[in-house]
Amino acid sequence: MTLFRFSNRLQNYAGDLKLYPTGLIARTIQAVFSSCRIFREQPADTTDETQDFTNMVFFCKKSSNTPLQFRDPIPSDFLGSKSRENYLVPKYEIDPAVFATIPKKGKAVLVEKQVGRLLKFRDRGALEHWEIMRKVIPDAVWENW
Repeated sequence: MTLFRFSNRLQNYAGDLKLYPTGLIARTIQAVFSSCRIFREQPADTTDETQDFTNMVFFCKKSSNTPLQFRDPIPSDFLGSKSRENYLVPKYEIDPAVFATIPKKGKAVLVEKQVGRLLKFRDRGALEHWEIMRKVIPDAVWENW
C-alpha cells in the first residue's frame, strides 16, 4: 500500500469537515507525518449542522521527538502589514479526533490507486465552495469576472 509521498510541510486543504473525503485526506496526511497540527481559517459555524466547509492548514513534520510548536511573532514578521498581523498566527486549531471516525465501507487512509474514488465528492465540495464564495463576493462580480 503506497501512501502519497510528502516531505515536512505546510499543506493547505479546503473542504467540508462533515464529508468523507476531508477526513480521508486528514487521516492520510497524519499517517505520513508523526506530528501534525491542523488549523481552520475561521471558527466553526455551530448553527449549520449540514456542512462545515473551511480552509485548513496542516503543519506537519516527520519527527515526533519534539512537539510541533510555533514561536511568538516579532514585529518584523508582519512586514508592516495589518493583514499579516491578523492572519499570520493560526488561531482556530482543529482536534484531530474530528477525523478519527471512518464511515462504514470507508477507508482509513487514501492510497494512490484509489484517488479516483474521490471524484464523486469533488463536485459537491466545489458547489459548497462556490456557495460560500457567492456570499463573500456578490454574484455580479463573479459573473463579470
